[in-house]
Amino acid sequence: MSKPTVSFFQSEQDQLKAQSRAAKLADPYLKLLGNPTRTGAKILQIVHAGTVLDCGGYSGEAGTLVWAAMGDFTAKLVVVGNGEVSKGDIVKKVLRGHSGPVTCVALLPSTEKNCAQLLLTGSWDKTIRLWNANTRETIGIFEGHTDFVKCISVNYFTEGSETFFYSGSSDSTVKKWKLPSEPEVTKEKSITTIRSVETLEGHKRAILKLAISKEGESLYTASSDNSIKKWDISGERICQTYIESPQDDSEMIPWGFSHKTNINDLTVTEDSVWTGSADKTVCELDQFTGRVETDLVHNQIVKSILPIPEKGIIFVGLNDGEINVWDLRLAGFADPEAGHSMGSGNAGSCAGTRSNLSVLNEDEDKELQDLLDELDC
Repeated sequence: MSKPTVSFFQSEQDQLKAQSRAAKLADPYLKLLGNPTRTGAKILQIVHAGTVLDCGGYSGEAGTLVWAAMGDFTAKLVVVGNGEVSKGDIVKKVLRGHSGPVTCVALLPSTEKNCAQLLLTGSWDKTIRLWNANTRETIGIFEGHTDFVKCISVNYFTEGSETFFYSGSSDSTVKKWKLPSEPEVTKEKSITTIRSVETLEGHKRAILKLAISKEGESLYTASSDNSIKKWDISGERICQTYIESPQDDSEMIPWGFSHKTNINDLTVTEDSVWTGSADKTVCELDQFTGRVETDLVHNQIVKSILPIPEKGIIFVGLNDGEINVWDLRLAGFADPEAGHSMGSGNAGSCAGTRSNLSVLNEDEDKELQDLLDELDC
């Protein structure tokens, strides 16, 4: 007989949450909901692989292809969304070379000369690697951070032949890097060490997320110091800081911004900056004035966000594994105690009054699926 587990340092509420999570994991319906792909290690970030893979011998016919940053020190090209794919065919490529968990991944445009997919990965080993995904070889290592690399953002709007990207780190800095104009993708063992061209300082704690405006003119950085900074890319200087409390600084714009702790996700849309925080809230800021336009309150830590303004909705991933879907076209702010469910399993819900919603049962699954079909997800 197994001994009962005793949780001396967990509150009763925490134990109830753990029991609820365990019950969800054991639910046979939820195990198969959405054709889950099991990779055998923790996934820290995913990005869509794009059609560029066609020239590398792969296509999305068997399902959607994504690159995943993995906790097992690798980046993997994975097939998702097709339950008929056998276990051995799920992982198409594995990139090995980092000596710590891979936290982030970013795609680069393929070159006409080589038709190669180039990939950037950041890691706890404090480095960023440039990969030729076709050969699975590292062709460049970017060194300079003194702590974990947490995020990467590529500026695709650079004029001319030069391409730059930015990285955020637990060392509280953002670094700007220049990509080789024509990286050599044929010599498998030729590895170049690259240093940063600029270091942006201003945050007091780890940089958790980066985002570049649609025009490529501004860089937004989100930190565990519960602030966001807007940088002028051309001059590499801070032009605005969004923070909770007013301070004696002309750069501060505190209008309504109210995150109390870590900002876990950051997305820039046409006119807005969206943020999700460990304080259980999502904020929409006007990109030009910094004023809060939307404030959504949840009952769990917010881990990720996906706003789709043209459809008037936003997907919000929570710490307990659920995803909420909010209808932003309806009036009123979030009320965690009200609302109705329009989601399924772990794939959350849609607000009737911008409320935080519960998980749906199997019979209600079709309503969310109809919504996803409309979005062509």
